[in-house]
Amino acid sequence: MQLIEEPPLTPELIRARHDAVADRLRLAATAAGRDPDDFRIIAVTKGFDLSVLRAAWEAGLRAFGENR
Repeated sequence: MQLIEEPPLTPELIRARHDAVADRLRLAATAAGRDPDDFRIIAVTKGFDLSVLRAAWEAGLRAFGENR
């Protein structure tokens, strides 16, 4: 298995990725005749350390979920 090099998860990168997912969700909901406001994006924090959670908070994310 080849590892993929990822850039550091900064608030700016997290915000950009969140916005891209939100845009795709809005388009898919609209195409399906659904209200895009009926959906909520939850940031999954499993496996990330506290610095990444802080970056996500700084990026404006407020809904977090974790699974054991």
